[in-house]
Formats: sequence, C-alpha cells, structure tokens
Amino acid sequence: MGFVTLYKTKSLLKHTVTVSGLETGIEYTFQVGDSTRGLMSEEQTLTIDTDGTVNLKNADRENSFFVRLTAFYAALIDTLRSLKTILMFFI
Repeated sequence: MGFVTLYKTKSLLKHTVTVSGLETGIEYTFQVGDSTRGLMSEEQTLTIDTDGTVNLKNADRENSFFVRLTAFYAALIDTLRSLKTILMFFI
C-alpha cells in the first residue's frame, strides 16, 4: 500500500490603497484584485456619511467577493477549532 502526497501551492494577495479627498454624499465605484491574473471582485460602490461612516454597496450582495471571503474564513476558523478539540483528546 503506497501513499501519495499532492501539494498545490496558492498565492495570497493583499492590496492596499489609500485614497484621500473623498467627499460625503458622493457614490464612488471601484473593484479590487489583480487584473493581470483575472482575479477581480465585482464592482463595489461606497459612500461616506457626514459623520465619516463608510457604506459599501453591491448589487449582488449575496455573491459578492467580500461576503464569500468572510464566509470562507469563518468556516476555516470553525474547522481549526474542531481540529483543536479533536487533537486535545490525544494529548
């Protein structure tokens, strides 16, 4: 009986942008990602309230990149917590 281990490498990209001069009450539309790799989010729209609160909108909010990413990390954290619990039985 043999064992085969397959590894698939993945890249994690982080993009940071600082924008100044945005005005309250104006809608700004943007996308995030890496267009050279075809990894772009859906278009997002943001507005800034007079109190400085940033409001993000997406026409298809349920399938937006940020919602899916948040759900993925929540599931990952739950899985890691479960693995920790299982490993505690062996210690």
